[in-house]
Amino acid sequence: MSALLSLANTTLDLAELDREVAVVVLLDAEGRIVWVNAAWHRFANENNGSSLLDRFSVGQRYLDGISGPLVAHFETVFEEVLRTGEAYEQDYECSSPDLFRLHHVRVLPIRSDGLLVEHSLRESRPHEEGFKGADESDYRDERGLVLQCSNCRRVHRVGDGWQWVREWVATPLASTTHGLCAPCAAFYFEHTRRSRQRARTLAGEDP
Repeated sequence: MSALLSLANTTLDLAELDREVAVVVLLDAEGRIVWVNAAWHRFANENNGSSLLDRFSVGQRYLDGISGPLVAHFETVFEEVLRTGEAYEQDYECSSPDLFRLHHVRVLPIRSDGLLVEHSLRESRPHEEGFKGADESDYRDERGLVLQCSNCRRVHRVGDGWQWVREWVATPLASTTHGLCAPCAAFYFEHTRRSRQRARTLAGEDP
């Protein structure tokens, strides 16, 4: 509650943020969720609501609701925004089983007290025809695991790249684990590497 009161004492207009079409989440300096707007509840209820509301409820650490390697990326982003006072922005895919959705995220500093995270929809359209007739055995590795990209949600067909399998986005297979496909990894890992190198340089450490 003290974090919310601190954020409320800034120039933020919570009533105006609550009317935003974009999803808005306010975090304290430790990355805990202290407030979400009405658009967040609408998005959650339209997308497997109970799971999202459990993972991203007030009091929860925001990054605990994110899966796989994206945690390290956004840890770096949050630290950098708090340290520099500069906003961070990127487009990212957040598709449902039926719709391709391109979102835009902005992470904005709120003094040194926390962060405002805003997710807005840039594009939404039906998927092109997904892979049909997927044989589960073609996607399980030698350990019996299925690898899904944390960002674009495609699944890895062993020895044959990454494919969109609609039914496994809606209901992931048992023993699904998360990583990043090559295109997503190229972006996220490079950004994380550059950010950490910049932080070491600013701290006077060897790169």
